[in-house]
Amino acid sequence: MGFEQYLGNNFPMNEWAARKFWEDVRITELSEGFGITLDGKYAMTPGKNPLIVPHFSLAEKICVEFQDQGHKIDPTAMPFTRRTNTTIDRIGDTRGEIVNSLLNYGHTDLVSYRATSPSDLVKWQSDHWDPVIAWLEKQLSIRMKINHGIIPFDQESQTIDVFAEKIEALDNFSLCGFSELVPLLGSLVLSFAYLYGFGNKDQIWRLSRIDEEWQEKKWGKDEQAQQVAQSHYEEYLVACFFVDLPGKIKPE
Repeated sequence: MGFEQYLGNNFPMNEWAARKFWEDVRITELSEGFGITLDGKYAMTPGKNPLIVPHFSLAEKICVEFQDQGHKIDPTAMPFTRRTNTTIDRIGDTRGEIVNSLLNYGHTDLVSYRATSPSDLVKWQSDHWDPVIAWLEKQLSIRMKINHGIIPFDQESQTIDVFAEKIEALDNFSLCGFSELVPLLGSLVLSFAYLYGFGNKDQIWRLSRIDEEWQEKKWGKDEQAQQVAQSHYEEYLVACFFVDLPGKIKPE
């Protein structure tokens, strides 16, 4: 079955009522991928595009989110559906803007700006971040500058060009995840390290929170900060799922 066979028989998601109106949610395999039906009618994105995804694992996540909705619809409880809508409706038309925005992190990367004191923090950062930088430099044949202090500086243009090439190679769904991964980690380096398999989700997440971990060891835990971090971690896991959709990528 193709697009033309069901475009007139669907629910646009931006016309949802506040209350749940469906009972039966199913995944339907199509020539273009996997669609979601609500009581036999195909769901659409807010942009009125068919809600079709190329990966069954993502279709399963979306299906569960629809099934788990209560009497009233809660879009915040549908992170996979919301990101899929964004991918279908927006990513394709804004890829250039997204890539340029992400490349800015190359000049402000978390792991490139180091403390000047105290000495134990300087060593702590070096022990955790130097290995991942060295690994990525070898993987991508690049050179990363490191700055001790907060004075802004630019990475070498050749390094940024390589970053751009690798980001542009991502498909729309992976780019959606990667575009959230980078700001959540505060680092292109750590995002590429996850993309190319330097470490698992928890290992990469921990590398992004080395400063916070050091502060907790010194001053104790901040409950409010931990709640915020947990919320970000949950968003991070969803972003990782989208990055992983094509399977773990190896740099060429």
